[in-house]
Amino acid sequence: MRGFLINKNMSLYYWLRRRVGKTIAFGIANA
Repeated sequence: MRGFLINKNMSLYYWLRRRVGKTIAFGIANA
């Protein structure tokens, strides 16, 4: 169960990073 929780947190972290990276890239393209 604990391993599953850690795995879920890592997925969320990577998804967030990818999403933030996309937003920043979009902002740079817009600037």
